[in-house]
Amino acid sequence: MLIAHITFNIPYVILSVMPKLKQTDRNTYEAALDLGATHLQAFFKVVFPDIMPGVLSGFLLAFTMSLDDFIITHFTKGAGINTLSTLIYSEVRRGIRPSMYALSSIIFLTVLILLIFVNFRSIKKPVQK
Repeated sequence: MLIAHITFNIPYVILSVMPKLKQTDRNTYEAALDLGATHLQAFFKVVFPDIMPGVLSGFLLAFTMSLDDFIITHFTKGAGINTLSTLIYSEVRRGIRPSMYALSSIIFLTVLILLIFVNFRSIKKPVQK
């Protein structure tokens, strides 16, 4: 269940972190390497502080969506109404049907393809100043 929540939230975290990565200056990382830092030190001392707002917002978005998706639905749903998360939660005791795995895979691949499409489309657009 934890792996499923992590997997479904990865695209949202990527969408939060990618803009911050595109805003960073690559020369600062190379400058840190030129000044004698190792690759790991340069990442944690230069790159990570630059992308920290994106990482933090991605973490909060993923955490909030994960909690909202399950907890609110679990306590407010009516009889006979199931969302994907509550249906999987109710099937954990009996065993999850293979159709749930297929549906989860389709949803994951759809979000992943959309994410790749949006990122590649934004790369091809020239930035106007």
